[in-house]
Amino acid sequence: MIHIEKQPTPKKISDKVATIKSGNDWRNATDTETDKLRACFDQLDKSAIRDALYKEQHGLCAYCMRRIHNNTTMTIEHWQPIEKDDADVPWEKNNVLAYSNFLGCCDGGRSTDDSNKILCCDASKGNKYITISPLQKEHTQKLVYRANGRIETKPHDEELDHDINYVLNLNGKLDDKGNLLHDTSTSLVKGRREVYKDYSSFVEALERKFGNNETKIKNSISKRIDIMESADEYEPFIGVWLYFLRRRLHGTKRQK
Repeated sequence: MIHIEKQPTPKKISDKVATIKSGNDWRNATDTETDKLRACFDQLDKSAIRDALYKEQHGLCAYCMRRIHNNTTMTIEHWQPIEKDDADVPWEKNNVLAYSNFLGCCDGGRSTDDSNKILCCDASKGNKYITISPLQKEHTQKLVYRANGRIETKPHDEELDHDINYVLNLNGKLDDKGNLLHDTSTSLVKGRREVYKDYSSFVEALERKFGNNETKIKNSISKRIDIMESADEYEPFIGVWLYFLRRRLHGTKRQK
């Protein structure tokens, strides 16, 4: 998960939201009438929303950083669910139509042909409320990645780790002790582990090329970071790349 710089609501979307809110369907829908609220949301131009989300997220799922595509395979996720929770959880009706509440997500494994599939991201979250948000830089700055493909928080944040492990399922299915039982159906743990291997190969190649010349090694790493961050479409799992590249750039040797 990387920080997403949310952009202003595209005019085409804001104009349609204004039209919906002026109608009786929206005005008469109460906080608990989820079907009516969803019907209002369904009046929006989903293609325009996906296009905007794809661009601001650089082609990656908001939660897992897998590639998403600018078509109907992208899920338009409501970070604050449309359905109001029975508990005393802050909820705002306007967020049903608010572009600021929308995230683009992968299918989370819904399309996999597996009766025991382990869903992730929006497919796992459903209507659950979460604390972690890719829109909050203080959240994404707490994320650390391990060579084994795991993601966690440092310093440990119980709420964020709970969302990562048991709501979004970003570490797959875990046992009671937090050990991996099964990867997600989208192979998130494997994917992050493979990126770490690619990172290691990249740094090893630099070390062979430049020997003990740390200046040249770090200049090459800085260039790689700049290229990755300036791309319109990010590499899948870019957060793993950037985490380890920056560790090496600031003097931390490759994790064994």
